[in-house]
Amino acid sequence: MLSDSFSLGLAAAAERISHRQGTGQGELHRAELWAALINTLLMAAIVLWIVYEAIDRLQSPQPVMGEVVIGIAFIGIAVNVAVAYIISHGEQTLNTRAAMLHVMGDLAGSVVALISGITIYFGGWLAVDPILSLVVALLIGFATLNLLREALSAARGRRGA
Repeated sequence: MLSDSFSLGLAAAAERISHRQGTGQGELHRAELWAALINTLLMAAIVLWIVYEAIDRLQSPQPVMGEVVIGIAFIGIAVNVAVAYIISHGEQTLNTRAAMLHVMGDLAGSVVALISGITIYFGGWLAVDPILSLVVALLIGFATLNLLREALSAARGRRGA
């Protein structure tokens, strides 16, 4: 949640800079580009952490309270759907797409948590959570790499301009 708050705050700050009076195009693009790069790199680190934790949980399963996971997952889904709706109705820039990547990653994580919680509560299969976490990390990882390539390409284009 801390990384999400940071990501959304950074995206909002870059957006605010871009709409300030007297901001030159260079400053505008630099602020958005830096926010997008930082957010994308942060998401890549989170993906790596999810993979590490999932592998650890596969090797050493821990008891999980399925009903608690289900409740928290529902809250996470509701919050992330609301935030995604707000972001998707604003200007679509590299910066907002990087922030949306965080939100969609959280939304996917909440859906996986809901499925895992239900499966653990009714079936007791603990491996479902790390397995689904690896699937989500893979999907988010590909989206993160694509966005990182685009951000780095935009940065190279800015240097060449």
